[in-house]
Amino acid sequence: WRLCCRRKAVRGSAHRSASVRAGPNLTAARRGGAAAQTPWRTPVKPRPKTFSFDRVFHHGDSVYEASVRPLVRAVFDGQNGTVLAYGASNSGKTYSIMGGTNYVGILPRCVSDLFSRAKQLSTADCEYKVSIGYVALHMNEFHDLLAPTATSALPAPVEVVDGGARGGMALKGPSSLRTAVATAEEAIVVIRQGNVARAQVRATYGTARRAKAHSIVSFYVSATGRRDGRVSRTT
Repeated sequence: WRLCCRRKAVRGSAHRSASVRAGPNLTAARRGGAAAQTPWRTPVKPRPKTFSFDRVFHHGDSVYEASVRPLVRAVFDGQNGTVLAYGASNSGKTYSIMGGTNYVGILPRCVSDLFSRAKQLSTADCEYKVSIGYVALHMNEFHDLLAPTATSALPAPVEVVDGGARGGMALKGPSSLRTAVATAEEAIVVIRQGNVARAQVRATYGTARRAKAHSIVSFYVSATGRRDGRVSRTT
């Protein structure tokens, strides 16, 4: 695995720095006719910490090309891959994954690369098919964001079961957990549908229980025989 860091661009007042000096706190209480002074406690100087990364990306650097594209290519060799965006609130996780104005995020690039690669590697005997799963994880419960009712009501929790021979765990539920998509454009439409349901989950659960929901987008690539329709491999 690789651990990379992406610096967030700052603007305006975000460039400014402020310093706070500890000093005596004058209270309204009086002792013997004089104002009493309550000194601040001496601040404890934090110990320096060192963080090591495989690479640090600056604003404008292509995170996808350096860190994600090799994982997408490896999927067609039968390898599983995971991209995890981790950071504090407003640190740029959603911007990095989904993109924004004048910036194409990791997820749209991944979709485009998946279908381009699938078309390139498909042969007269075998074709690659792609399906998508989009779930939200909130307080140890998974919610299917692509369920038919997800955009109008909160999606019901999805059952978590043993992964069997493959190990780990698996999600058991409606077929929307693996929604088949034929083109990159269709995949983007499905992801946007999930984004609407994701906002619903965040608005409800985030406010009611004061806990954030984490989103997981999964791509399943299956090598399928054109003649018999048999799936030889899914990653």
